[in-house]
Amino acid sequence: GDDFEGIYLYIDRIEKMYPKVVENGEVTVNDLRRDAYFYKLEELAYDSAHVTHGRVFMHKWRKVLTQTTGSGFTMFVNIDQNSVLWRLSEIILLRAECRAKLGDETGAVADLNTIRDRAKAPAYPAVYDTEGLQMAIFREREKELLCEGHRYYDVVRNGLWKTELTPVFSGLTDKDIQNGALYFPLTSDAFEGNNDLMLQTPFWHNRK
Repeated sequence: GDDFEGIYLYIDRIEKMYPKVVENGEVTVNDLRRDAYFYKLEELAYDSAHVTHGRVFMHKWRKVLTQTTGSGFTMFVNIDQNSVLWRLSEIILLRAECRAKLGDETGAVADLNTIRDRAKAPAYPAVYDTEGLQMAIFREREKELLCEGHRYYDVVRNGLWKTELTPVFSGLTDKDIQNGALYFPLTSDAFEGNNDLMLQTPFWHNRK
């Protein structure tokens, strides 16, 4: 959408994802992930809009490795911390998704609210939960697991590729999906050596 460009996230998108409610000058709802995931959110995204153009700075990974080139330019190398493959919150939300699909609404809501309660976010159903329970769980996984590599697979698993990915995906037909359009194609070097009989999925094989 207009609030996302390349690898950048914009303040408008974050305001929608992580609600903050101020009543009579007091914050009554403040999703803690706003401050945990982003660096000086309001200060930099609003007060320095002329510099950041409304973009926000991710703060989930706070230790970075850099190196200085011969010309004195400092460049990013990698993240200097452990890579988390599985988080308890991811497992709980995955169970919520399964429970919702199996018709166990009570269990699904309990799992969803376990994550929201931890983040001090409004319990389900909140005023912004207008798309049903399954989508509420999908949106919660977006918020909880932001930039951790889950969203594309969540979209595919929930059949949301027409509405939750870039516009080019909306043009894919059901046949395209059956033929493997949502899987990444193999690179050409995968077919070298002893793999000369291997084929791409039908969707990619027909696009040589």
